[in-house]
Amino acid sequence: MKTKKLVNQFSNSELTIEKLRTYKGFENFTDEQAQKFITNIKRLTKLLFGMYSNNNPSKVF
Repeated sequence: MKTKKLVNQFSNSELTIEKLRTYKGFENFTDEQAQKFITNIKRLTKLLFGMYSNNNPSKVF
């Protein structure tokens, strides 16, 4: 039985369809499904970062 990769919190590379399929639960995604998922992850990331940035403004001294 092949062990699936865990998400590496320090990964600096962009998520690709091929890379997405290496994670458990995403093995059988079609190209279209995978691309939609990747697009939605990017949107969610921007939304969460925007919320974080608004709640934690930079302090200038």
